[in-house]
Amino acid sequence: MGDLQLVIDQFVEKHSLNGSDNLVTFTTGKNVVVTIEAESGPRHRDSSRVQSTMLSDYKWDGTQLRPTSDRLLSVAGNFLSYRLSHDSSVEAVRVFERETRLRSLIKGFRDAIVDLAWSRTTNMLAVLDASSNLYVYHVTDKCGIEKHLNLRWEDEDGCELLKGVTLANLDAQEEKENPGSRNSTTGGPAYSRPRLIWCPYVPEEDEPTEHLNMLAITRGRSVHIINVSVLKASMAEGQEFIDLAAAREIEGAVMTEQLEHPITTLCLSPDATAMAVGDTSGQVSFFIIEVASIKFAHNWRPSAMTSPVKDLFFLDNCDQGDSFWRFCMAVDEEGRQLYLYECENWTCIGRLRMESSMKNGKFMVQVDPTARYVLLTDIDGANLFCIALDYHASGAPSFAAITQIGFYHPIMAACAFDVKDVEPPTSDFSFDDDDGHSTTDKAETVISLISITPRSVLHVDVTVDKPEKREYSLSELASPRAVIGNADTTTAPVESTHANPIELLPARIPQASGRGSGSRLEGYDTMNVSASSAVDLATVMKMFEDLSGQMEKLTHHVERADEERKAAATNESIVKMLQQFKEEFSLREDRLLANISDLIETSRAETIAVVRNALNENSLAVENSIQGNHKISTEYVMKVVSERTKEALAQMVIPSIDRVCTQLFKQLNDQFKEGLGQFMTQMRVQQAAMIASTVASTPLPSGISTDRSALLHLIKSRQVQTAFETVLNQADESALQFVCRQIDPDELFGNVPGGDGGLSQPVLLSLLQQLSYKLDADTDLKFRYIEHLLEALQPYDESISVHVPKVVSVITDALNEFQLRTPNASLKRQARVITQLVRNLRQ
Repeated sequence: MGDLQLVIDQFVEKHSLNGSDNLVTFTTGKNVVVTIEAESGPRHRDSSRVQSTMLSDYKWDGTQLRPTSDRLLSVAGNFLSYRLSHDSSVEAVRVFERETRLRSLIKGFRDAIVDLAWSRTTNMLAVLDASSNLYVYHVTDKCGIEKHLNLRWEDEDGCELLKGVTLANLDAQEEKENPGSRNSTTGGPAYSRPRLIWCPYVPEEDEPTEHLNMLAITRGRSVHIINVSVLKASMAEGQEFIDLAAAREIEGAVMTEQLEHPITTLCLSPDATAMAVGDTSGQVSFFIIEVASIKFAHNWRPSAMTSPVKDLFFLDNCDQGDSFWRFCMAVDEEGRQLYLYECENWTCIGRLRMESSMKNGKFMVQVDPTARYVLLTDIDGANLFCIALDYHASGAPSFAAITQIGFYHPIMAACAFDVKDVEPPTSDFSFDDDDGHSTTDKAETVISLISITPRSVLHVDVTVDKPEKREYSLSELASPRAVIGNADTTTAPVESTHANPIELLPARIPQASGRGSGSRLEGYDTMNVSASSAVDLATVMKMFEDLSGQMEKLTHHVERADEERKAAATNESIVKMLQQFKEEFSLREDRLLANISDLIETSRAETIAVVRNALNENSLAVENSIQGNHKISTEYVMKVVSERTKEALAQMVIPSIDRVCTQLFKQLNDQFKEGLGQFMTQMRVQQAAMIASTVASTPLPSGISTDRSALLHLIKSRQVQTAFETVLNQADESALQFVCRQIDPDELFGNVPGGDGGLSQPVLLSLLQQLSYKLDADTDLKFRYIEHLLEALQPYDESISVHVPKVVSVITDALNEFQLRTPNASLKRQARVITQLVRNLRQ
């Protein structure tokens, strides 16, 4: 029996998709290869299975909708939320209610948004930014926003270093360090940014009203389990935010687990007691979540997968409350390979691989809330692949069918929130055969999604044919009878009900080795049966009865295929007739519209002419009447106003103006005297400052020149003041550099009491101004001089206070320009320090 099962597992079903939206059913669904073929022509509209409604008109920019961007969209019930971003780098989240069309906007995030998700049990929205800061909001039924809490991730795991870093830089760094580490569900890097996962909590039966809000944050090699309920209960009333250090002190609020390898995916169990974490080593680790700690349980490495698990989905229908974590689906190769596992012995029970000759990008993978459909979003090809899962009597899933849904406009993000079955309508008027089988009315399933296009947010309903329930389970596939039935059907090819033929591989099944294979070959080769074999007649009759049953089923399938072909031919003729009717009605409609347009245009011209003449006559009469009334009224009003104005001027205005003018002249005289006194005082102060400045800048006698030997003699004779005055008065930059090189600034300003190096304040200010020019030459020496000069300078000294602001402005501009030009990080840091000293000089 084991060898028979092995042979069945080696069968590979091959199907091809050519752009048609017909249902492609699988035979066993255990090992399926689906090839995406290039379409024959361009698309002019969406698939006929798509019905879309615009919810919001918004134009996204290219950086938000690139395939590697973070999660843009999240849906739960009637609420949906999506990320908005503007040119001014303002991050916001739009919250939308589908039925009432109410909306709200959430702003005020500290960094760029990288993830957002709704809680399954409550109207809570969690938002995560690039620095791992967590924002949790409660949304009311009328789309009101209430801030629940904010967990600030300061100085933890290096997240503080990410502030101000753009998401594009994070993507580039992650792609450089870990090529190919993109996540197929969100489209973003697998572990370069934080990710957010809610616990799909299902309360116990004895406590149906219990609510537990738990979520997990992953970044790099760290997992942080955050119990939002405990954290909120421990916060003071009115408190909206808490930092990570304070949250760790609360028992059971924040629990952290560190892994050896970067994390690619994470799942929380519906009872909030277990956690599964996949990493880049290809291993999935399971942990037990207790009240205030996390304990390691065991590891699992998927044997059928050759690369790490990019996404892990446990096929749980939380709405029905069945047992959880019995079966799971692992995603490999960026959404192109899907593996089904049973979680008791971790046996692979199904696999599906998507192949394409076209250079399509990664597929975004998601499972609908009922775990009945797997949705693959092909962004580059503008396709949505709906893969139906069939659950057998034992509860084990298998791949049942696939439907390709094509879109005319690209879909950048899609999120399924509801799946409903639509039964075929029953009618007494049917063209079906006497057996009651219908070839036109089929059970259908409507998958509701929210999708984002480059210009809008859409509510999309996708209608797919519901695959028929298989009549055998996985255990029946392993029986000898099932194998024999498959072998018989392959000898006589049967035309498939869809346009994509199935191949069963390998073709050399009769040459399989092992005792099971040998016994099966003996059953086929009836010519070699020995005459001495004791064959029971009843056994032979039983085998013939089984064979007859198989033949009846095959005949029934062939008849069914013929009926479907006939129905398809009938439908094709009906479609052609409807197309002809459509074209004829279109032509008649065009002619009718042309005639109606001519009549409307003629009537409009005549009506406009009549109305224009009547309006002209009426307007002329009204204008004459208005002019007469206006003239009479104006004369009377002017007479009355003139009389009343004269009385008012004589009694009130003239005396008031006289008093006001007297007060104004008095105030003006006082203000003029006071201002003149202040002006004279300022003039005296400025005159004194200019005299002092002139005296300070008066050049020395020409007896001392800028000769290098003379300057060197002055320096050696400790006449530093005279040396600097000489080169500054001569405005000789090379001589100034010569003097500066000969004198160590640390010794000059450190050995003289007062810290001014024995230099006067005008010389210090002039030297500071001259050294700020051409900072590219002798930069280190000039910076040392400037630092000592800024410490020794007294900006409020009467001899230089007038000129200090100008010099400060000059040196500030020179330092800013130097920071922009220089590539040296050390000099740039030293320039920033000097800039801060200059700012302190202004205060």
